[in-house]
Amino acid sequence: MHPRTILFVAVCLLFQTAVAQTPAKIALLTGVGQYPEHSGWQPLHSANDVELLRNTLIQQGFPADNIFTLTEASATRQAILTAIREQLIARAQPGGTAVFHFSGHGQQVQDDNGDEVDGFDEAVVPYDALRDYQTGAYTGQNHIRDEELGALLAELRRKLGPTGHLMVLVDACHSGTGTRGIAVARGTDILMADPAYIHTNTKRGQDINELGGEASGSAANLAPMVSLFSSSPQELSFEYNDDKGRHYGLMCYAFSKALTQMPREATYRALMDRIKNEVNYYVRRQTPQAEGELDQNILGGKFLGRATYYKVRDRIAPDLVLLDAGQLQGLQDSTVVVFYSLDTRDTLGKPPLATGIVESAKPLDCDVRLDRPLSREQMKNAWVFVRRQHYGDLRLRLQLALPDGPLREGMLEFARERPYIELVDNRPDLLLETTGNKAQLLQRDETVLYRQSAPADPVRKTIGELRKAIGDYLRAEFLRIVEARSDGIEAEIVIWYPYDSIRQVHLSQIDTGKKINITVRNTGSKPFYYNVLDIQPDNRINVVMPRGNSPAAEYYLPPGKSFTSEGHGVSPPLGREVLKIIATQEPVDLANLIATNGASLRGRERQANPLEKLLAIYSFPDNATRGTVPAASAPIGAGLIGTVVVEIVGK
Repeated sequence: MHPRTILFVAVCLLFQTAVAQTPAKIALLTGVGQYPEHSGWQPLHSANDVELLRNTLIQQGFPADNIFTLTEASATRQAILTAIREQLIARAQPGGTAVFHFSGHGQQVQDDNGDEVDGFDEAVVPYDALRDYQTGAYTGQNHIRDEELGALLAELRRKLGPTGHLMVLVDACHSGTGTRGIAVARGTDILMADPAYIHTNTKRGQDINELGGEASGSAANLAPMVSLFSSSPQELSFEYNDDKGRHYGLMCYAFSKALTQMPREATYRALMDRIKNEVNYYVRRQTPQAEGELDQNILGGKFLGRATYYKVRDRIAPDLVLLDAGQLQGLQDSTVVVFYSLDTRDTLGKPPLATGIVESAKPLDCDVRLDRPLSREQMKNAWVFVRRQHYGDLRLRLQLALPDGPLREGMLEFARERPYIELVDNRPDLLLETTGNKAQLLQRDETVLYRQSAPADPVRKTIGELRKAIGDYLRAEFLRIVEARSDGIEAEIVIWYPYDSIRQVHLSQIDTGKKINITVRNTGSKPFYYNVLDIQPDNRINVVMPRGNSPAAEYYLPPGKSFTSEGHGVSPPLGREVLKIIATQEPVDLANLIATNGASLRGRERQANPLEKLLAIYSFPDNATRGTVPAASAPIGAGLIGTVVVEIVGK
């Protein structure tokens, strides 16, 4: 055999050996939505969560054969426990990565060993678990308690060893269900406990979600573990439905979306920031929780990170392809993409093989129509880049549960004048109803956005206040969720207490009455000008930077530099506060844009930064519609829009 051939064979064998010795990525995904009718549980869409997470993990390098799933009638108590032993513990390798997930109902169960402060264990509800306590018949024996699950996961962590990693995701709640049917919630306020026991245990809900054990694992030679929960035991966990009728657990959807957009070196703390912001966009009364060392890298450092380009998954026709990215990666309908030859890393000034428009976006893939046909070989080897990001058409689903009269007629007229408002009879974004003799406006999770101050208020005044509340809601909702990326522009916001000037540790929770400092850091390779906006829980928007009447051009940061704005007061309302940084390569005066309700943009649209135009269209849609539903897009490279979420709490 020729020496060169021998060398080639040796290299191939070494490569195969290295691949075989790479610790495996394994996962067990379980979901129950269609419980038996006699169980008492309302139906959910948990099987959709399993499919979504499976595809998400495959994109993160989990081999399809290493992802085991149990759904619906297959996900009984015994089947789930057996699968943990056989599909996770038995297959785990030292240094490997494992994921366990459950979607379905959750319930609090009478503590059976006295280890719970509030007297109740948290439990997930398999397919064969009933909702109601039945003395002598069903007392929760088919539920899976947190401590039982925790013991099995500790065994798995021992098998993975201290260089391995375990992530747990639970999308279920232990609180009550919604009362008006605005959104579907998971869980129940019915306790799985003897009535006499409930009467003597009144401190329910003081525990947080926990699976037991030392999260870092360092002391017990266990793999580090991070657990992500959809909400606290006192809260609801809601379902999400998109504009095409697909339903998912809100936590699973938010997790998958956040994961696809995180850089490779991202930590769980940064991931939770994105998850909370996504959940906060949909509902206010669901607060995702996390346990474990959140400053470690996602999946223990074995996270592939967001893609810089995408690939063709399937060729449908010479000018129609299925792309391996979708809504979770930000590819909405009408997004513009470009196709380049394999290994093209610098596209500046180079004509693409073809340009495409997203025709139908699904969570993790989309159909793209090309402006010219490509061969199978060209499609197979193409790298696909986003050229122009589309953010979707602005829509608001409004339900008017009002009696006939001047208020209803006035709100109907208001809605008819705005093509972005769709009047619906169920599953609204906002519900306007009368309670007693007052009108009130509710969000999906039944948080009150507006309540009429007095029954005798003039109808004109009430309509004006409602119009403002709806406008504030729309503006804040869009600003909370909008994100943009730009090559070379990277920024970080750190919120810290003034006495912590050495460490400058970022705060995720802030007490009212305190003073905070806000530091902006340029962590990219390009200089930028920046604005920082603060969106309060009540939808009020404040400009944090520039401060006062300072010119926007003064807020400029070269690469590697930072700026600290000191002495910001923290005051009610309580809840999730969202800070947005908008970084561009030319100064943008967002303070003036907001102060003038978008009027400052008129007459200079051609000169405005694309992100400025984007924010103007979505923040002030009445200035842009003129009989059409506003739709906005921005070219990739226009700038950065980033997000930080903090919780404002009382003393």
